[in-house]
Amino acid sequence: MSSFFSVIIPTYNRADILPIAIASVINQKYQDWELIVVDDGSTDNTKEVVEGIDDSRVKYLYQQNAERSAARNNGVDHSQGKYICFLDSDDFYEENYLQEMYNHIIEHNFPVELIIGSMVRWYNESKQEKTEMPEIRNDAAKWLFENPVTPTRVCLEKSIFDNYRFRDDVIIVEDTVLWVSLSNMYKTSLNRKAIAYYRCHEGNSISFENNAYGQRLKGLSIFFKDKESNLVSEDYKSNILSNCYFGIFKHHATHKRWFKARLTMLESILLYPRFRLKEKLYLFMFPKKWKL
Repeated sequence: MSSFFSVIIPTYNRADILPIAIASVINQKYQDWELIVVDDGSTDNTKEVVEGIDDSRVKYLYQQNAERSAARNNGVDHSQGKYICFLDSDDFYEENYLQEMYNHIIEHNFPVELIIGSMVRWYNESKQEKTEMPEIRNDAAKWLFENPVTPTRVCLEKSIFDNYRFRDDVIIVEDTVLWVSLSNMYKTSLNRKAIAYYRCHEGNSISFENNAYGQRLKGLSIFFKDKESNLVSEDYKSNILSNCYFGIFKHHATHKRWFKARLTMLESILLYPRFRLKEKLYLFMFPKKWKL
């Protein structure tokens, strides 16, 4: 029996906080959903945690470790809902999230589009920060590059996945790459009333500690060779790649690897001298003056 929403949670060794994400779906005010937890080769007790939940709508799916893109695609392949939502295993939904997505879909006559909800950065019970995003104008591709959208905030009509998938050759920016690719064919819209919480913690994949910008640089360099990236100019692509080097520099500076930090800035200067050159020269000459 199909549901209106299929919520897909990819997870790897997060049995300790996974129940919070699952509970945020179970406690939704809108209840016509199925939840597919895709275990990406966990070595902890993830399976026991999921199978211990007494709700037939919660389904457990195991795969050998293949990263998040493969896990999300696997979840889509096993889904039966009309619309697909994603939820990272360390994040959670506000209790009206699915209701507000449903209201948007009904109001817009079952759109085949990329629907983006709002996000609150959750640090702890007493500290949260809502991220306010500008309106989407004519250039959705640029907007998506400038306003990164995590999968937890996204809702898509399932037929979209007949032609588009998360790419498994791109890490960290696999979501941005998919959203920008979709903007070639589909409308992108905001639903500010649907609120998801992004949990900020040391284990976030997008962090200076984990050199996320190094992976971002690799992933975007691959994507920018494809025709689907041609919605933005070559000059704009160069600017985006140039900015990645600042994140890589901060990663090395955080660990006090000053030689690698300087080398990063030198590479950026040689490859992209037209972008933020004064900042790059300063960081190359005085890397230790950079402040966290």
